Amino acid sequence: MADDATADPERSTDPLDDFWRFLGQAGTIDPEVIREHREQYRERWVPLTVILQEERILGMSQIAVLLRKQLAEPHLRLGDLAVREGFCSREDVERALVLQEERCTHPIDLVLGDERIEPVAAVDALKCYVQHLEGRVRSLERRLAGESVLRVHRGGA
Repeated sequence: MADDATADPERSTDPLDDFWRFLGQAGTIDPEVIREHREQYRERWVPLTVILQEERILGMSQIAVLLRKQLAEPHLRLGDLAVREGFCSREDVERALVLQEERCTHPIDLVLGDERIEPVAAVDALKCYVQHLEGRVRSLERRLAGESVLRVHRGGA
């Protein structure tokens, strides 16, 4: 059974599992330090829906609607869906994102701010992750371009 820090991102529900896995694969950061930061991040993370609810911008029924819609459109962010559905304004979402950023230390900041991690090792691991993301973006672009061509070829919009 795979360790949580190295779980297969294709089967994971945590989008940051991919990030933590790449840090571990770099081999320059102690796996225990990675696990510690991963847990610290999970403990501090506050979902946007919670902040929007705390700020009395969204109610539970609206959040339920948004989560159902996000299942059907997983490529859309929850804040974008909330604005699209008319549940709140873009400014409401932006204020909530600022609050989220203030309350939740970004995983990259956790890694870069840890004195136990050599700065060069952290940068190397982060560079590897960015290169991985670039590859995923190129792959998605190719797939979407292919779908566009198929729609045009089949007479779709």
